[in-house]
Amino acid sequence: MFYKDKSAYGTPDSGSYKAFQTRNPDGSDYPVRGYGLQFDTYQVSFGGCDRLLENYVGIIQTVICRSLVEVPFGNIDDATWHSVEFTFDRGQLACTIDGETVLSFFLSHRDYSFTGIGFGAGTGGATSNQIIDDFQIWVAD
Repeated sequence: MFYKDKSAYGTPDSGSYKAFQTRNPDGSDYPVRGYGLQFDTYQVSFGGCDRLLENYVGIIQTVICRSLVEVPFGNIDDATWHSVEFTFDRGQLACTIDGETVLSFFLSHRDYSFTGIGFGAGTGGATSNQIIDDFQIWVAD
């Protein structure tokens, strides 16, 4: 998650919302404006949320089920460490995995008004063993 409104975070919602949205006391979900890089390994067809029905990498804006772009990537849960680089430069987003660019997208109407950055995961009743290690962030002028 990046350029997220950290003042709007509450209790992260469960499962398929991958901690990208919050849960309200009445059980409804609250979108938290911003962007996210998504690695999805759980296929579910309810509500049209997983349009690809296979492992994919995607870019999310504000609502988890409204991906801007999704690209199939079968090696996400292959029990192997992967090197991932994600860049965001004046609207150009790119995700490189093990030296290969797997996703590239230009965001024409960007919102830089928030400064939050973080990680989220959700598996609901399922299980997953994905780990983030050696995270680094570079910020250029």
